[in-house]
Amino acid sequence: MTVKPCLLCVFVSVSWLLGSALYAWGYLSDAAIIPIALLMGGSVVGVSQRVERKWRPFIVLVGLVLAYLAVTHITKTTVVLELFALLGLGYVFFVEWEPRGTSASRENSIIRALKNCCD
Repeated sequence: MTVKPCLLCVFVSVSWLLGSALYAWGYLSDAAIIPIALLMGGSVVGVSQRVERKWRPFIVLVGLVLAYLAVTHITKTTVVLELFALLGLGYVFFVEWEPRGTSASRENSIIRALKNCCD
């Protein structure tokens, strides 16, 4: 298993999640809603770029509706749900599983190449 996150995606997602948490706990004013909404919209567009082209309009439509609902109803519960959604999306889009035996066969091919290097 390898994890290959997009650093821009991580930065944007953590930014709006942190902003949502600070707003829900009362540390930010209502003026913080606009940047949070913009960052959430950026995440929706980023997710849509990771799927097949034919699904992009659907992902953008559903994602923007969910982002709107999340922004207009920011509570502590919403922030926890956002965290779980981010973890799930991160797992789906950034964790790559190697098929069984792949690493062993790769090692065997390297060993064979080293043994036969001087033939």
